[in-house]
Order: sequence, then C-alpha cells, then structure tokens
Amino acid sequence: MSVPSGPPATSTPSRASRANRRRRDHVRTSSRRGLAPPTESIAPVYGIRRCRTNRTPPGPRCWRWSPAPSYAPPRVLIGEPAQDRVGTLSSCGENTMARASTTEYTGVETATARSIGEWREVAGSRFVPLHVIGGPGFTGSIRWRIVEGTCLSEIAASAHRVLRTPALISPDDPRHYKLTLQVEGTALVAQDGRQSVLRPGDLAIYDTSRPYTLEFSGDVHCLVMAFPQDAFDVPESLIRRITAVRLPGDSGVGGLISPFMRHLSENLDTLDGVAGMRILHSSLDLLTALVYAQLSEDQDHWGQTRQVEMRRLKLYIDAHLHEPDLNAVEVAKAHYMSVRQLQYLFRGENLTVSGYIRSRRLEHCRMALSDPAQSSLSILEIAQRWGFPDASHFSKVFRATYGITPRELRMARLGD
Repeated sequence: MSVPSGPPATSTPSRASRANRRRRDHVRTSSRRGLAPPTESIAPVYGIRRCRTNRTPPGPRCWRWSPAPSYAPPRVLIGEPAQDRVGTLSSCGENTMARASTTEYTGVETATARSIGEWREVAGSRFVPLHVIGGPGFTGSIRWRIVEGTCLSEIAASAHRVLRTPALISPDDPRHYKLTLQVEGTALVAQDGRQSVLRPGDLAIYDTSRPYTLEFSGDVHCLVMAFPQDAFDVPESLIRRITAVRLPGDSGVGGLISPFMRHLSENLDTLDGVAGMRILHSSLDLLTALVYAQLSEDQDHWGQTRQVEMRRLKLYIDAHLHEPDLNAVEVAKAHYMSVRQLQYLFRGENLTVSGYIRSRRLEHCRMALSDPAQSSLSILEIAQRWGFPDASHFSKVFRATYGITPRELRMARLGD
C-alpha cells in the first residue's frame, strides 16, 4: 500500500471567514490608534462639553456648547439667606411671589402682615419651618437684607409665639445660628433645656438645627442676624453651652456689640459690596469675642486656660499667614510647646493646624479677589501675599473649597 508524500492537505478559508478576520483586524488596529467609538467627557468649565470623535490622532479637539447645570439652591426662609422664592405681602394682604436673586448681595426688602395668618405666610417663606401662634388683631412687619450668605432682619410685631419643633426640623435644612437683639419689649427664648428673658439691649444665640421657642408677650421690636455655622469661628460644642443664655448688652463686650447691631439695622441700605462684607465680618468677630467672654465666666480653670490658649494660637496664625513656611512646627516652636500638644488643642475644636492655616489663607484671598481696591494686583500676587507661592496649587485648593476658580470669582465680583 503506497503512502502519499508531501505536506498534509489544508482547507481553503471561505470568503465569509476572510471577511470576519478582516473585521477583527480592523477593530484591533482602530483600538490601538485611538479610533474607539465616540465618547464624551465634561470639560472643567461649566457649559462646555468636550467630545472625542473617530479621528486619526492628533486631530483637533471638538467642542460644542451644552447648557450649564442649573443652580437650584434649597428654599430659604425669614432670617435665613434667601435661596428660592420670596413671598411679599402687599398692603391688601395678597401674597405676590418673585424669584429671588442668586447673587451674593441683595437690596433691602420688606413685608407686612395684618393678621396672624398672613404672618404665617411671611414666616413660612423666609424662616426655617416654624409654628406661629398669635391672637386676633395681630400686625407685623419685617425688613431684611442678605450679605454674603448672612441675613439681617428687623422685625416689629404684636404679641405672638414661635415654635421650632422636632417635627419641623429636617437634616436638609440649612445649618445656621441666629443672634437676636432685643430693641423694644421683652422676649423669652428657650433651647437645650435653658430659657432666658431678654429686655431691651440684651442678646441671645440659638441654633436652627435644634428645637427652640420664642415667646413675645407684647409688642416687640428686635433684630435677628442669621449666619451659616461654618462662617463662625467658634466650635459647635461651645455654642451649645450658651444657647438661650442672656448676653447682657449694657456691659463688657455686649456693650460694644449691642449698639453696633442697632446701627446695622438702621443702615441696611448701606451694606453694599465689599464694604458690606467687611462690616459683616467685623460683626462676627465682635460676636466671637462676646461668646468667648461669656464662656470664660462659666468654665473651670482648665477650660479658661484652654480657650485662652486657643485664641492666642489663632491670633498668632492670623498674624503670620503671609509666611509660606508657616506650619504646625513653627507655631509650636513660637509658643514653646510640642507639635503633639498643639495638635491636641486643635483636635478639641475638630480642627487640624494645617487645615486652619489653609482655610484662613483662602478666606483672605477670597476677600482680596472681591475687593475693587485690589483689582490692580494679579491673582498670583494676591496668592503670594497670603502664603500661596505656587499659582497652580492655589487655584486647585481654591476651587476645591469654593467650587469656582480665583479668576471666575474675580470676574463675577468685579466684572472684568
């Protein structure tokens, strides 16, 4: 039997097999060359969407316009920064609605009510949700202005009662403190198991994130300042110790802040632009001093020593923010303590040394970028003035903190 010689016979690929192989080779080649199906990625600037199309690299980038994400902040209520819709009661009692401005500064606005029902409408559109109780013949009026997320309100009303109950509190509500100054009449404020009677000139602080009660037994005239908790340089654990505590306005630091607040209420129309922002920061600084003065009267010796030490450390940091090398080691060395002890003191206020230094530098830079008097300075010069030697790093941490670049902030505030 003969054996066939030569290589074994092989089958010839079909036309369909060859076509499938060509398609697979084309996909592999396209993938290596960056010719994948079109994908999209959002560019850093709002409103611009970058798309990669099937092109041979390194072709030009393709840009097309996409609507910027709409800004829809949560609803704000009386004594809180306006964030959604504002209801104004006209002289005939009609409730007219208007879209609130999303800018940082707004003009002075007013609202009046001729019944407790109308006052509930006013309170329901400007305060955090409140339960308001009043009798027949009630009248009330309010004028307010918003500056840098803080709302200053002047209220004149008949006798009534205001309740912030647990059922009305939502985790989504804005977290604010309120400072009230009694101008005329008397008021009872209660929170955290404490209650105090306020007379003309007295002040009190309360927290909108927890239940509280306000009771006005007769005609009342008061000023309320509502401000974000993160804008106040006092730990929440310390604020809890003095909520609903009468802060006398006729002595000590209270003797300074009480007339200052009265002047604010009388001149709401002058709180414009950077000047208004600076006045607001001054009022918060005065309030900080008042809070620490009150705490020092109620704390034991260790507590007083600790708070005094923290205040001294923060003042030192503020005075040396312009030094790029400012850090925990330098601060500890200047105060003859170890870095561990320094960090322990800051942990008591849920802070870190580096985080506090960075936040204070960024706040000064934000104010400088909004100041027309410093418009001749470049962004880098402002950053270096407050301890940021590298422009790229400054821009990165600024955007991470405020959600906007330094250049975008300056253009929004100064318009150039």
